[in-house]
Amino acid sequence: MRYARVGLVVALVLGVCLTALAQQQQQQQQQQKQVQLNERAKQMVERRLQRMDEVLNLTPEQEKKIREILEKEAAQFSGFDRERFRDMSPEERQQAMEQFRAQREKTDKEIEKVLTPEQVEKYRKMQEEFRQRRGRRPGPPSER
Repeated sequence: MRYARVGLVVALVLGVCLTALAQQQQQQQQQQKQVQLNERAKQMVERRLQRMDEVLNLTPEQEKKIREILEKEAAQFSGFDRERFRDMSPEERQQAMEQFRAQREKTDKEIEKVLTPEQVEKYRKMQEEFRQRRGRRPGPPSER
């Protein structure tokens, strides 16, 4: 009887420890995923800023202001990844896309306030070319 109690206590302690370990690993994975998303967002901001500078020949002050605008936009989308998007219902996906479009339009307007009239014209043309190229590109493998 005594061995049964000891065995039961050991099993309970082991179960609690394994559960705690599993939760800790899950938290670490989530933190790692968030770090990866943040790094990817920074890279996207830098690539977008670099393309804009190549086309628009930004001044250092314009570059600084636009970087702030793009970083603010990236922060609003942090934590949103393809996996989460795939798990949404069609209605939720449509709503998310509308939010993305609205935010992008807001960002574009903020950027245009920083640019000269000539740069605004080039920026709009650049955006239109990007949209056309993107429209021809196939979607993720899960949507093909």
